[in-house]
Amino acid sequence: MSRDDNVLTELLEAFGISGNLFILWDENGTLITCDQKTHNFLESTGTKSFKNFNIDIFLKTLLKNNIFDNDLCSLFLHSFKNTKTQSDLNSFPCEIKTYTNQEHTEIRFIKTTKNNIITLFKDNTENVGIRNDLKTLEQAILKAPIGIMLWDENDKLIIASEKTIKSGKENGFDFDPGVSRIEARKSVAANVLKSEELSDEEWAINAQNNWSTLTGNQVRFRYLKDGTVDLVEEARLPDGSGVVFNIDITEQKKRENELNRFRKAVDHSPIRIMMFDENEKLTLINESMKEHFESFDVDIDVGIDREEMRNIVLPNLDIEKQEEDTVDAMLEGRRKELEDSGYTLRMNYYKNGKSTLIQQKLLDDNSSVVYGVDVTELLEKEEKVEMLTNAIELQHNPVILFDKDHKVVFANKANRDRFHSSTGIDIYEGMPRDELRDAIIASGSIVTMEGNEATEEYFKSRAGFRNWANFEGNYTREVKFTDNTVILNTLTRGKDGSTLEVGTDITELKEKESELERLTQAIDQQKNPVALWDANDNLIFSKINFSNSNFKFNLDQKNINYEDNKLLDQIILNLKNLYEDKWKLINKINTSISIPIKISVKNSNFIISEKLENILNQSDFVYEYEIEKISSEDIIYKITYNNNPEKFLNTLKVNDININSSSNIWNIE
Repeated sequence: MSRDDNVLTELLEAFGISGNLFILWDENGTLITCDQKTHNFLESTGTKSFKNFNIDIFLKTLLKNNIFDNDLCSLFLHSFKNTKTQSDLNSFPCEIKTYTNQEHTEIRFIKTTKNNIITLFKDNTENVGIRNDLKTLEQAILKAPIGIMLWDENDKLIIASEKTIKSGKENGFDFDPGVSRIEARKSVAANVLKSEELSDEEWAINAQNNWSTLTGNQVRFRYLKDGTVDLVEEARLPDGSGVVFNIDITEQKKRENELNRFRKAVDHSPIRIMMFDENEKLTLINESMKEHFESFDVDIDVGIDREEMRNIVLPNLDIEKQEEDTVDAMLEGRRKELEDSGYTLRMNYYKNGKSTLIQQKLLDDNSSVVYGVDVTELLEKEEKVEMLTNAIELQHNPVILFDKDHKVVFANKANRDRFHSSTGIDIYEGMPRDELRDAIIASGSIVTMEGNEATEEYFKSRAGFRNWANFEGNYTREVKFTDNTVILNTLTRGKDGSTLEVGTDITELKEKESELERLTQAIDQQKNPVALWDANDNLIFSKINFSNSNFKFNLDQKNINYEDNKLLDQIILNLKNLYEDKWKLINKINTSISIPIKISVKNSNFIISEKLENILNQSDFVYEYEIEKISSEDIIYKITYNNNPEKFLNTLKVNDININSSSNIWNIE
């Protein structure tokens, strides 16, 4: 064996020991020799004979046995054929995956000085694993749901996430590998960033300077022109490269702002608010609650234990006003109530005279919230209302209050008793007024109302039952019952639409009035003048004949102050008016020339009807008037007028009543 053969044998053994594969080809690419491991490998791929075995057969064998994929094999063959014609075949690395164990192997072809070709096989599995890891990392960066940018030590872009790339394209900038950071900064400043303090150029330069001097990491907010907000975290790596993360926190910022607004609202709420965690540590206390504690020199703040807080606050309670006799009983009762229902509602009375309504609610996480409302003034008003209610309740006059919907709010004992004795029905809170009216009608307990017979038709008419939707101010009406009791009801409409009705028993007064009327009628029968004087010789009644007619007046002089000139002037004026009215009646031209006028008013127009009646009562030329007809829609007045109708129309017009006189029955427009 020659020296070269010995060297070759030793070389093959060395490769076999190292685990690497070795093939020697002649200058034409025909197999000269290989190590045993390569020999075994080729046999495993189906090679039966190594005679005339060349590189082309070798490559086709690899392809046939799926050791190369098609793309890799094509690349390999193309590259090998091109390099094999070169005068100097440099090492040609090509990575393949073995058929048997899926390991990665690097193949190199080397031309010797004798133009032979050496094929070396090197296990490259570990390096491939690293590259695969890097490829996985690259995919992770690309597909990340946040903005990621990796910059080298020279501030050139290495890679950016697809989210960053997409955002850049939408704003006219391409985040391609190799782009400089300062150019990216300028684009962001011009198209994306919202800055009120610096120009776009100034901001970009300032940001780059901060980046250049950055030695660790920094976190900042970035406010964009479209209203979104990014959380930006930048970090310098030991080799001088850097990574930037952009996270859209717009929604989080909105929730944070909402939470801040909520905190401010809570803090400025007039309702006192506290919150305790599951360990009964105070986590929140608003200003109202703090001010409440400060009112009796107690300082309470976040972090205090609830038991400690109780020890500070409880000495300020007025235990005598509490429902429980002792502090221990009070606390135990509240603790048990909270455990049983998760909710407590109680009153706290303090030694400084203040009163607070306390509500505590246990939450799902065993934390709790406490609300407090100052009810000191409310309780004081409640006491006054109770006193007033008791006083009204004990009144012998019937009192009833209706709300704006004409439902009973309150009726005192006198009213309840009279209604029950009349109808056999009890008044209840919320009872509609229509129900009261219908019960009265059905009972037949009312004889007359406002001087009219209390028939069902009368009650259902406008005169018998006022239009409550339009009623304003107040008015009075007399009601006579079957027991001869006469009640004067005064009705008042409040600004909120409620109605207060107060009754006054005027039975005795009406009886005296009847007696006086009978006396007056008796005196009227006298043909001679009559005068009546009191014990102090003051004239209180006189009757004078005028051409077979008489004039009389009543004058109560008991309480007249004759030193009061104003009062005397009013008395004289009243007397003058009385005599003049009588004179007009006696000396009227001729009733036969009095003009009958008929005026129609809508039944629902209570205000106009009342105004018309006031005008008729005050007019010197209206001899008399009456309601001729009442229908479901209209009221027709018949008026006897002793003057020119034009004068009557002018009087109505001055008082803002417009008349359509085109028909026999005038209509109020």
